Amino acid sequence: MMEIPLKLNQSNVKNAPPFTQMLENLQANILKGHGRDFAFHLFFSFDRNKAEQAKAWIADFARNNKITSAKQQLDRTREFKLNQTDGGPIVTLSLSAHGYRALGLDDVMPKASQSFLGGMRADKDKLLDDTDRWTAGFNDKNRPVDMMILVADDDLVTASTLSLKLTKAINLFAHFLLSQMGKGLKKKGVIGGGIEHFGYADGISQPLYLDEDIKKQQGTDKWDDKTNLDRLLVKDGPADVDSFGSYLVFRKLEQDVKKFKEAEGDDLEDCGTPTNGNVVPCVINEKNIPDRSLGGSMVVGRHEDGTPVELHSLPQGPQSTANNFNYGLNDISRCPFFAHTRIMNPRDGDSIAGDVSAQRITRRGIPYDDIGRFPQDVIEVTDEMLNDNQPSGGVGLLFMCYQSNIDSQFLILQQHWANDGNIAGHHLGTDDAIISQAASSGKKVLPVKWGQPALNDAKAFDFPHAVTNRGGEYLFTPSIAFLKSLNNIPPTE
Repeated sequence: MMEIPLKLNQSNVKNAPPFTQMLENLQANILKGHGRDFAFHLFFSFDRNKAEQAKAWIADFARNNKITSAKQQLDRTREFKLNQTDGGPIVTLSLSAHGYRALGLDDVMPKASQSFLGGMRADKDKLLDDTDRWTAGFNDKNRPVDMMILVADDDLVTASTLSLKLTKAINLFAHFLLSQMGKGLKKKGVIGGGIEHFGYADGISQPLYLDEDIKKQQGTDKWDDKTNLDRLLVKDGPADVDSFGSYLVFRKLEQDVKKFKEAEGDDLEDCGTPTNGNVVPCVINEKNIPDRSLGGSMVVGRHEDGTPVELHSLPQGPQSTANNFNYGLNDISRCPFFAHTRIMNPRDGDSIAGDVSAQRITRRGIPYDDIGRFPQDVIEVTDEMLNDNQPSGGVGLLFMCYQSNIDSQFLILQQHWANDGNIAGHHLGTDDAIISQAASSGKKVLPVKWGQPALNDAKAFDFPHAVTNRGGEYLFTPSIAFLKSLNNIPPTE
């Protein structure tokens, strides 16, 4: 009996038929984050004279099960839960459009996204990226990023050793550009446990595809993160096989922690301390007390522990409701439109913009620390550690997201929503205070009291930008079935 091809207009994926073949051919870290503490991102530019050697190595790498499949990832996770067995490293391989062309694979590369075909550098004006400030590994026009290999593990030595082994092998047919390490940061009392360098909970509210994750949601009457596969996957590989890949955006976002914390008023003692127009004003909380930290939380959209400001003006702890909420329709008295978490996912709380759920991306980022802000082997940090060392650079987030089309997902989020403050025709008059790359953020206004509309005489402020892109690329993470057949594909004439 002929198998019916898997349809992407569905969710609730299970590690069982009819999804088995798809999971075996889909690379790890797409449907579900790898969850490892350490991750090395290895970037290479192919030697244009050794394309056949590169294709043969990649095909052999895939055929020998060196690339982790989504099924292997789920199987290992289940085994760990049952027997506490180490799941081992996660390894994935992604190619840029430059890489496909260098391998002579123009005819078979994914073409749904025009931005992918041009590369991230070509979108610099849309993204407002200053490519002159891109770091080594991303700034050589003559040696573009062709391939990225991800190696992730909970053990630093294991991840590092495997990364060096792979780099040595790949150097026979490619130029090594960069090894960028990511390291997870965790803090007690935070929803989900993970934070970024500004000290806020990170990774909350992701599109969910797996049945077990969808069922774990704490209520869905107000918001449901259940998402169909067509927002994530693209057909790739043999026509008669359930094989899919996904577009990957990688951006090295440097965080100026000192500037951010000064603008947040982190070092000010109380609300009576004089401030300038670059410091977030105090906002009166639900206990009728002027609150120094509430204003900063309203700029982010969540408190540091992850509690959404739409629900509470005070942190509620890690056991609080983190995601089953919607924004009051056009109500900005608790969470302003320009708050980072709201501008990136308006949910149903913007009648002018309407339904914008099609733009959602699947985030898979991890913090990085190039300067040793924290000891290399330290994953869990405290408030004291965060407050005692606030660097102006050298740390940040390795932003990664998967989607089925860069043009209609990531690019709209960054170009129009974050940079322009324009959500589907709703012009906010200001941009995203956190990730916008615009030269000026525009005036922002918060209410005097949380839950009450902002008055005309409410204090306006300029929140300085503290996040800068230091390089990146658009990539595609192909199906394992496609990679296995790579050296059998004749080069484009």
